[in-house]
Amino acid sequence: MITISICILIILLLIIVTSINVRKRHYTNLNKTHINKICDLADTGDIIYFRWSNVDILHEIVSPFTHIGLVLIDPYTKYKYIIETHLKGDGEDLGILDEGIQKYNLKDRLQTYKGFTYLSKLKNKYKPSLEKVIKFITNFKKFKKNIPFHGDYSNYFKMNCIKYKLCNDCFTIEEKDGLFCSEFVGFCLKELEIVNNAFDYKCMTPGDFMHSIDNDKNLLYDEKLLQVYK
Repeated sequence: MITISICILIILLLIIVTSINVRKRHYTNLNKTHINKICDLADTGDIIYFRWSNVDILHEIVSPFTHIGLVLIDPYTKYKYIIETHLKGDGEDLGILDEGIQKYNLKDRLQTYKGFTYLSKLKNKYKPSLEKVIKFITNFKKFKKNIPFHGDYSNYFKMNCIKYKLCNDCFTIEEKDGLFCSEFVGFCLKELEIVNNAFDYKCMTPGDFMHSIDNDKNLLYDEKLLQVYK
């Protein structure tokens, strides 16, 4: 009986390792688009996916990406930004040591990131109106002040999110202070009214946005990703 259990465990581990290697090859060998064109194409509501050069096994299992941010264009200056929330030190290359919600120049953030980055385009019919973007920008300082970053992602995900994602009606999850990077992007989509109030961003991973749908089960984002080439 023990031998059978060990064999099953080995087979499962082999399946996981094989799938991880296939995924890694796929997401590090997409057709590349130059950073200048990426920045030209990027629009409010688009997503930037990040992937470390070396990904730990938990991140690799739950999502092909390790971080996520949202493109935001200032309607007055036309400057293109990426908004995100992250750990202390993640913005060090851009002179930002603090953790939490940040707003960076989009090109600078892509240029200085040492891993892989990708642009995911929001479909045109879901683009937020000018009024909604202005309202969001007006409230951004309040979000930055009042929404901390939740840094204990791994432990919280293992203890709460796995069971919640299996059946969110079956389990309650522990309340926490702050949001993960992907939960923050989900929060922003609600504030921009790209998604409706029923949209549940709790425990979302970066990769979940590839499968986000509207009320008619249509994908919000284009299926084709554009990998950034510098």
